[in-house]
Amino acid sequence: MSMKYFLFLVLFVCFSCTEPNVKDMLGDDFRLYKHTPAWSLAKAVEDEDTTEISKQVLQMHIPVDYRDPKYKQTLLMLATRTNKIESVKKLLELGANPNAHDDSTKYFGQSAVLLACRFTRPSSKILALLLKYGGDPNSTACGVQEDGLGDIVPMREFALSAAVFSSFEKVKLLVDAGANINYATSTENCAIENCMIHGRMDIMLYLLQKGADYRRKFTEIDVDKPDYPTFEVDILYKLRKCVYPIGSKTYNDKMKVVYFLKRKGLDYWKSPIPSGMYGVIMREIAPKNKADFDYYIKHY
Repeated sequence: MSMKYFLFLVLFVCFSCTEPNVKDMLGDDFRLYKHTPAWSLAKAVEDEDTTEISKQVLQMHIPVDYRDPKYKQTLLMLATRTNKIESVKKLLELGANPNAHDDSTKYFGQSAVLLACRFTRPSSKILALLLKYGGDPNSTACGVQEDGLGDIVPMREFALSAAVFSSFEKVKLLVDAGANINYATSTENCAIENCMIHGRMDIMLYLLQKGADYRRKFTEIDVDKPDYPTFEVDILYKLRKCVYPIGSKTYNDKMKVVYFLKRKGLDYWKSPIPSGMYGVIMREIAPKNKADFDYYIKHY
């Protein structure tokens, strides 16, 4: 074996054994807790070893809400992110705080409740446990994020608005736990507006039936003008911008929303079609001819 090859092999082995730097780890990595007093507890949480979790907290006196050195998240947050149902249950039984949030000066400042709603990976069972043990159904981020221009801006996403994207079941759990259906923040739309953005007409109908304000105003931006002025519109205007294939489930759910609003005195079919929607329909629906286009315009 040549000396050159030997040195290469030694360097390869050394670099292969080098552990990732904490600064490079993502928020769902249990190794964030390595080299901390809570490492054994973190491993037990990852393995869902509830006996060891109890031992670490009750006998070894490791704080149940010990925070990692990077994100300052608790193990309950990490267990929620990674869908460790048994660990979540045990940590809550031992007094973990479902409303504690991670670092709000550098990161989102989100709680376990918000994490359970933002991501599809955590089971609805986890959200149910968090709410059972005092989790706030109106949980709101209190941190910061980077916008598209590279500036640091407030992050105020909240549980119900986030759940619209991830799970109908989670939406129901939050509403049953007392979530404010009409809640909105300085950076986040109300839940029914997010339903229209994400094409969740089924959830929108449910929220309307539960008391969502169908007479509220929504803000639109006029992209055709150089200074991009804003203007207010009603729910019918927003619904007119929701384009789905006729006969699809989402279309049928939209028609249920239309019928609900008609009974409340808001006639969708008499509302004007917003400018620019003809182009959207041509692009999204791609009617084969003018007859198909006219039929869609009449029924969408």
